[in-house]
Amino acid sequence: MFTERFDELFQKIGLASYGEFARIMGCESAYISMLRKGKRTPAPGSQSAGRLARAFCDAAAETGRVEELRDLVRSTAGADEDRLAAAVELWLLEAEISSQPKARKRGRRPRYTRGEVIRLSKRLDAAMLLTGLSNAQLARVSGVDASMISRYRQGERFPDASDDAAGQISSALYRSAAAQGRLYDLAALTELSEDTLSDRMRGGAAFHDWLLNTAAEDALMEDFLSSMDDFAPGSALPSAPLSAEEAAGDAIDDAATQYRGTAGLRKAVLRFLGGAVRNGVKELWLYSDQPTGWMTSNSAFTQKWAALMVSCIRAGMRIRVIHNVDRGLEEMLSAISNWLPLYLSGQVESWYSPKPCGERFSHTMFLAPGYACIHASFPAGSERQAVYRYDTDAKLLDCHAKNFKALLSGCLPLVRISPAADTELLLSLERRNRGVDFVLPTLSLATMPEALLKRMAERAELGGATRENLFAEWKNARTLFHENLLDGYVHELFPLPSLAALRAGRVPVDSVAARLFYTPEDFSEHLRNVIALSGDYASYRLTILPEHPFASTKFVVGQKAVVILHLSPPETAFTIRHHLMRSAFASYVERLGRRNEMTRSAFLERVRLYV
Repeated sequence: MFTERFDELFQKIGLASYGEFARIMGCESAYISMLRKGKRTPAPGSQSAGRLARAFCDAAAETGRVEELRDLVRSTAGADEDRLAAAVELWLLEAEISSQPKARKRGRRPRYTRGEVIRLSKRLDAAMLLTGLSNAQLARVSGVDASMISRYRQGERFPDASDDAAGQISSALYRSAAAQGRLYDLAALTELSEDTLSDRMRGGAAFHDWLLNTAAEDALMEDFLSSMDDFAPGSALPSAPLSAEEAAGDAIDDAATQYRGTAGLRKAVLRFLGGAVRNGVKELWLYSDQPTGWMTSNSAFTQKWAALMVSCIRAGMRIRVIHNVDRGLEEMLSAISNWLPLYLSGQVESWYSPKPCGERFSHTMFLAPGYACIHASFPAGSERQAVYRYDTDAKLLDCHAKNFKALLSGCLPLVRISPAADTELLLSLERRNRGVDFVLPTLSLATMPEALLKRMAERAELGGATRENLFAEWKNARTLFHENLLDGYVHELFPLPSLAALRAGRVPVDSVAARLFYTPEDFSEHLRNVIALSGDYASYRLTILPEHPFASTKFVVGQKAVVILHLSPPETAFTIRHHLMRSAFASYVERLGRRNEMTRSAFLERVRLYV
């Protein structure tokens, strides 16, 4: 019902394109596409649902169809914007609201939205009806407690994609459908091809992904990694189309002490940032847990904000930002992507609070110590009526600084930026793990034979510090590789290069210390050593990817953190320790592995041309 009502609303407001709606909502067109196709359904009462409803109201205002919108959603004539937005959300998500399970007990905020929980329950129920399995029967064939299956089926629980329970349930359902000769029916239910489902290895993985609706999360991860991969030389700090004075405009000379609503906040921010550049401010301390629509939903303002932030960086300011990542994976990925060019300047410290954000009040504090502070506290969702104070009094600024420091004292780093060659970083990440996953553009340096590395270094005439750094990198990688094989596992996922690229000498070695390229003979020798190691160690897992979509990026997923290495200039390592991000990467890698899983004999046949 959600997709039908989404389309009906869109037709009613009369916009020319979905791209225009994405502009008004301040999001990517891909997100609107996922909503239209039912791949994403905002949870009733969530920030995403509220943002979507307000976007429909803003769009109707632009097209002059507010009254038509009121009639459709049965909103009271003369209702203000907030009440109209609430009516839009209620009408749009009516089916989801009516089918919501009982509220959870209070506690840690769940990773999954209510819409995702409901979707799992519906898909699980449909698959169980197709196979004729009751809760008790599925429990017997899957090894998962019947009460847990009942909670999943009723929408009271949601398993992580990497949970054993999720894998056991999906595997049991898939096996049952295959044993009953119901793969044709399963294909119709899941919209997967019968050929895919008939392949026992690919079919089980595809059904698992359908059951848990992992496509949307994979799309988020791949979009994020693509943004990391796309940085080119010189792109660390983008050029600003406007100077600070041009971006701030008349606001820079304003003297108000209060600003009202979204428009007021925008004006206050232009004054704040423009004045910070003009007055040589040394630091900015930024925190806000209110929705980001004030910054992203107006493209003209967003351009000015970006120009002013670049100007602040160019002026040498240090920026401390406490990101609000409590709303889930999508918001965290967006926060990191949007700030990425500024992170690369080395002047930004990014933090997050592990404490859950409240849902009663929103808070904003933008502080330039000793210069000015924008701050507000208001009921969540009422930012259109919020009053933002603009303080310049020295005693008040000192008070704000103490409050910010108190908040910061309970925060943890969100992203740590360091040179890609920082071996101490990987040493700290990879030790004492139960397992490490590597997604690589080629074979890992850790598995290269020492004699081969020496010959390649000599052929490239490497000497001095470069040669020393290369062999130090190899020794560290090799040591950590064997430590993890003994204590847990090593899983490497990589594509095979084209034979033409090998013959042309265009396939680089996995090293940040030196630029080396394989010959076909070099690659063959390295690959034979990988095959031998995989035969010697049961804890060494290999997955051949059909391609590596992130040619300039590799990432390492440990038990404590994720490290994303950007391998072309600027060569940079991004370390993220937030539990949600690490879990999302781990689930993403597991799905990559399952989708491309093959037997050892199939693996050997696949690499036969290279050895």
